[in-house]
Amino acid sequence: MKSPFPDNELQRLAAVRATGLIGTPSEERIDRFTRLAQRMFDMPIALVNLVDSDKVWVKSCQGLDVDDVPREITFCAHAIMGDEVLVVMDATKDERFAENPLVADEPHIHFYAGCPIVAENGMRLGTLCLLDHQPRIFSTQDRELLRDLAETVTAELIA
Repeated sequence: MKSPFPDNELQRLAAVRATGLIGTPSEERIDRFTRLAQRMFDMPIALVNLVDSDKVWVKSCQGLDVDDVPREITFCAHAIMGDEVLVVMDATKDERFAENPLVADEPHIHFYAGCPIVAENGMRLGTLCLLDHQPRIFSTQDRELLRDLAETVTAELIA
């Protein structure tokens, strides 16, 4: 299933582009957070992404070598549709993602947890997300901790 678009997509895209971060290389100040997330949650992959009109730009990534991904196949484009942490415990059993090339092929994503990175004006810019090659359980405390970390990432990104 292709990713949906928020009703405020034009305003959201303006906010994403206003950050000046689209297409910029990774930075140590953001890499610290993805390393921390990877270790805190014992996940093989952690990313900070910005969701643009046709791509999801990877600002920081641990455990995967990628700079951008087509928006239409990303989990993060689904995560920015709401304010809650999006958790997909087993993508192979989720109708939105079961046939997704990121699930069926490399990197064989089975688990996804993503928290929106939200600007002060309420626009969802992207996500802090965690990926695993196997299904997982993600507790309420895990969701709260990921949200806390995402809010810290937001403060750093838009500082």
